[in-house]
Parts: sequence; C-alpha cells; structure tokens
Amino acid sequence: MCKISLFLAALFFLFTTNTKSEVIQYHPNSTAYIGGNFDPTKPGQFYPACLKQAQIRAESLLPGQLAGTPASTQFYLKKISSREELYRLLNVSLSASGSYGFFSGDFSGRLEQENTFSKEEFTWIIFGYSNFGKFILDSIELTNEAKLLKDNPKEFRQRCGTDFVGMEVRAVQAAAVFTIKNLAESERKVLEMSFNASYGGGSPININTKGAYSEFIKKASSFGQIEVNIYAMGGPGVSTLAPIITNIDKPDLILKTIEKYFDNLTLNQSVPISYNTGSLQSLVNNSEIETSVYNKFIADSFLTYENIESEKKRLSNFLAHRNDYNISDETFTKINAKIIKANNLQKIILDNALKCKNLFTNMDTRREDRRKNCIINSNFAYDFFDGELSDINPNPYFLRYYIVNELLPDMELINFSINSNKIQNVQTIKSYNKSTGTFVPMNSIKIIDQPDGSRLASSTIIMKDILDSELPIGLRIEMQSGSTYFEPIVFSRASTLSKDLFKTNSNVVNGNIIDPSKNFNISNFKNSYLKGEVIPMELKEAK
Repeated sequence: MCKISLFLAALFFLFTTNTKSEVIQYHPNSTAYIGGNFDPTKPGQFYPACLKQAQIRAESLLPGQLAGTPASTQFYLKKISSREELYRLLNVSLSASGSYGFFSGDFSGRLEQENTFSKEEFTWIIFGYSNFGKFILDSIELTNEAKLLKDNPKEFRQRCGTDFVGMEVRAVQAAAVFTIKNLAESERKVLEMSFNASYGGGSPININTKGAYSEFIKKASSFGQIEVNIYAMGGPGVSTLAPIITNIDKPDLILKTIEKYFDNLTLNQSVPISYNTGSLQSLVNNSEIETSVYNKFIADSFLTYENIESEKKRLSNFLAHRNDYNISDETFTKINAKIIKANNLQKIILDNALKCKNLFTNMDTRREDRRKNCIINSNFAYDFFDGELSDINPNPYFLRYYIVNELLPDMELINFSINSNKIQNVQTIKSYNKSTGTFVPMNSIKIIDQPDGSRLASSTIIMKDILDSELPIGLRIEMQSGSTYFEPIVFSRASTLSKDLFKTNSNVVNGNIIDPSKNFNISNFKNSYLKGEVIPMELKEAK
C-alpha cells in the first residue's frame, strides 16, 4: 500500500453545522470521502449517498496561501519514542487500523510492526509535507430518500450509516522512518545525545543543512545496521523514493530524494489526509450514536495489541536463538511464560473489541451501556511491560571498538574486542554490502577462552592497508549454533586531531597507564568503551 506522513500544526472545526465534528485520519481502505456517509463500526462497507450533491469550496490553511495550491514544503527530522507518536505523525487512523485488523483480518494499516520502541531501539523520521488547503461542502442536506427514513432510526442507519464527511484536508507528504535495533542502553543514550544536540526540538529543518545529519548517520551506523521504511501519500508516487532504501549510508542523497519528491506539485497530485465528520443522526434529530467513543476505544485497544505483539516477537527471537544467547533454563521459563501471557492478553483485547463493536451496532443498546463497556482500563496489561526481562543483552555478544587516529605517523588503527559465551569464529571483512550480503574476507581472529567461561576475540585493523574502494569494513561473527551475524564498522580517515593524544603517562584507563610506544592490550579497554567511539572518552578528557 502507499503509506503517508504528516506533521500538521493544528486541526480546526473547518465546516459549520449543528452537528458535533470529529477529525478522522487516513486509512488505505477507508470508504470515507467528502460528501459521503459511512459507519466506522463496519469497515469497508459502502453506503448509497444520503447527502445531496453540493458545491465544494476551497480555502487556504496558511496565511498568504492560494487555496488549491501547495504551500511551501516544510521538512522535519524528529526522534520517534512510541508507536502512538508514529501513527500521529504519519496521520494514519489507529481506530480504522484496529477495526480492519480486529474484524476483517486486514492489517494493511499496520505501521512499523517489527518496532518495539523499547530502550533497545532508536527510531527517527525525516518527512516533508505540503498542504493544498481545506475543501468544504457549501451545504449539508439529506437526500429525499434519506429523509423518508428519518422516523425509523434502525432503517436510517442501515441505509446511510452513522456519519458523514463535510470537509477534507488535501496534501502531499512523504517520509522515511529509520530504526537501529539491538542497542545497549549506553549506546542508545549516546545516539539520543547526538541527535538531540542538532534536532531535539523537532522543528522544521533546512533540507540543505546536511553536515550535522551526516555526522549523526556516521555515529548511528557504528552502532549497527539501520533499517528504513518508506511512506508516501500523493505526489509522484512512492517508487520515486526507492533510492533511499539502498543508500541509507548516503545522507545527502536521502535528503535530496525527499526534497525532489515535492518539486512542481499540482492539485491533482494531492490527496485527502484527514476528514472532518458529523453525525447523520443529528440531522434528523435522532439520538447520536457517539461513534467517537467507539473510535477511541478501538484505537486504544489496537495500540495496546500492537505493542504487545512487538514485545512478543522480541521475546520469541530470544527463544528461537536460545543457544546464541546462552539463555538459562530459568530465563527460558520466564520468557515462555511471558509469551503465554501476551497471547492471553491479546485474546482479551480482541474479545473486548468485539463486545464494544456489538454494543455500537445494536441500535437497542443504551448509551450508558456503550460508554460503560467501551472505556479501556488504563492499567490493562501495564505489568506486561514491567522490564522484568530487559536485562537480556539484545545481541548474543558484546562488541566494542574505537578508532585511534594519531598513534604513529600516517597510521590509523581500529582496536576491537568481541565477547560471548557462544562465538565460534570471528573474521574481519571488507567491501561489505548489506543489501546483497557479499563481502571480501580478510583475517580470522583467534578466540581465547576466558576464566569466567566466556570467549574473547580481539585484534587491531590497520587502516592504511584498506583502500577507500574496499570500505565499509566489518566483522563476520559465527556462533556455535551456526547462526551468523555481521557488524559494520564505520570509519572515516582523519588527518589531524584537535589535541595531541597519547603523549603522557597521565592517560589512564581503568587505572592502567597506557604506554604510547606499544599497541594497546585489549584488557585495558574491553569494559570501557562504546562501540563506535572515535576516541575513548577517558583519553579525550585526560590531561
């Protein structure tokens, strides 16, 4: 499906009527359209028109904007902290996604389902948005056929549904959502500090200001593989954003691709991204069905269901690779119990959603019964996300490396160590291609059994032996189970540093004096550094 993104500063009551207005967001299978009527409890069902055809007038959303023409495009770069925030920014309806998913088995409105938004992940979004204004019905009047049913609420609903659309906002928008998974907590904190230093406010960005973003990408790539999903609505089509997928490590190209998406836009390329709705029942003085209560309950239920599903998949991955993670029998039992609990909670959510749906489709149900039974318990499933199993390392090994730029003239080194109970082989590689999985092997690294039962591989890569055309470099890590993992190492050649390093014996790491005339002993830093730290913080601060 073609997905959307949106950052909208404010939503208004954009048409005048004696009905209550509710804003609903986009869904790929929605049957809503301006001047049309629908029932949110019956996703996908089309109804004959129950409003007379009326003129549609265009109005601008921003000062100085000519209605029906694109406003100046704004671009945003923002950290995403939760699934709810993502749906809001992409302007995809949680309630419609829940109705289709729960009752039709259609999860096409599901976003970033593999993303848990936990402390093991870091997610950010780049998106552009250009609105074309709001489009409003000049008059709202029932058709003669609908008026004949005004004294029969059941037949009126069966013929027309519950709500109508009196206004729509049209826009073009595109987004790229990036995620790095399997982060240690310290790694995630470093990424957050790096990101917040330049983009913490989430304000519009100058698409041509690429330096800060390039530096952030360099840092982010050093912590693991970046995944990306593309979302678009309107414009020239999502296929024009395809270069982003294969060029994650080229931030200039990514920003340029998104910027180009908004070149020379026309009204025909815009699409509705939100609707203002009203109650059909209020037009014939019948009791309002309050579908807003239903929509909120389904949205909240679906959000909880999706969060549980993502956590369940994360836990299932540990069990599927139990041997890699060296999971004890006790922890295995805890994880399995948690997955069983997840399944039970999801069944309760589905049962409650169906019960709420039935209450709202039954015209004989009292309003107070609908409200009483369609209010989500804010404490529901709270203890499921108690962090009890958060201490499991997201990777089945611990990798640390740092780059030394000034140890000997014209020599740059990458010192690394990898520690795990279950590693079998570690190999340095070059010319690594994430998309195809191809690489050129370099050296096999000796693995040493440690007194605590773990296994340690450590070495140094001399970067003067690596050509620019052979970048990126990385590690191929094979576990005793036969599973294979790849860790890219981000490296940029540097000619000088801002201050001399390794010059005095005051450079101390964990109480051990580093001798600048000798290569570093791996034991001096194996517990000290984040992977990807260009120069260990202890050495930066040494005086």
